[in-house]
Amino acid sequence: MTSGRGLRWGILGTANIATKVSKAIQATEGCEVSAIGSRDPEKSRAWGVAHNVPKCYGSYQAVIDDPEIDVIYLPLPPNLHLEWIEKAAKAGKHILVEKPVAISISAARDMVDIARSHNVHLMDGVMWVHHPRTQRMLETIESGALGTLRRMTSAFSFCWNPLPASNIRFNAALGGGSLFDLGWYTVGATLLLGCNRLPQRVQASARWFQDVDVSLSAMMWFEKNFVASFDTAFDTASRRWLELAGTEKSIVCDDFVLPWSEEESRFWIHGDEGKSEKITCGPAVQQNNMIADFRDLVLGVRKDNPWIEWSLRVQQVCDAIALSARKEQPVELREDK
Repeated sequence: MTSGRGLRWGILGTANIATKVSKAIQATEGCEVSAIGSRDPEKSRAWGVAHNVPKCYGSYQAVIDDPEIDVIYLPLPPNLHLEWIEKAAKAGKHILVEKPVAISISAARDMVDIARSHNVHLMDGVMWVHHPRTQRMLETIESGALGTLRRMTSAFSFCWNPLPASNIRFNAALGGGSLFDLGWYTVGATLLLGCNRLPQRVQASARWFQDVDVSLSAMMWFEKNFVASFDTAFDTASRRWLELAGTEKSIVCDDFVLPWSEEESRFWIHGDEGKSEKITCGPAVQQNNMIADFRDLVLGVRKDNPWIEWSLRVQQVCDAIALSARKEQPVELREDK
């Protein structure tokens, strides 16, 4: 990277999420989208014109080979992540990768090892963890205000009617299913807010369509009598809420994945006898915050990258839940030594 200039980003693919993230990159100080790559040159050019991106390549590799690109944003299907993370890392590019990070924990670990061996940063593109409200919830929990944590429940769903059979979320080979699309958030929230260790045991049940889970419900048992559950679905009304309950109080957030408003976000602390406190946070655009955090990581402004270890845990738990749903029986986990 040339000293004194901002980070130049290249995007691999023109998926819908790329539009949202590209706007966040352009809105973040010290960042710009400089290149877009697609296997279809016409699609690349059209996307570049629509989003004012100067370099439009007819391949993903051409973006990686561009010597002026510092960071790669990778919104490709998860089955392609390992291949392109490896190519980007070998070229010395830092990588922001869409969730789920991988299709298996072994592949996810390989990605992290590759990034570290080439001295580049790798981060999971989950936005809500970068919202200031998330930090406020963490501070509330860490203060002990809830007492001893006992129970967490969460849900993330939306309704497709009819189910779009051709969508990549219904392609098992591409890492489809509600667990890896939506459960990545509910499992991630449990590990971030409820318990920073792996569960000791999980059990799940799912309803299947084209060999992927249209809906899934799961239980997770942790040490110290902490239990969590969640459900995900592609055929249920829009929900993105969580509740974390302790021995004294509970936190409730009805839109943890994406606040209903960028002008104000909120959560509640509930106590006994109907007493509750509404906590509000001011304006924030979480995708912009995510880009700013990754920028600071790449530039060395911040030295820690807590998100990638968290992502590995989320991947490991999701893998176990997927196995449990397939086998229709509990699956045990263990912490790596």
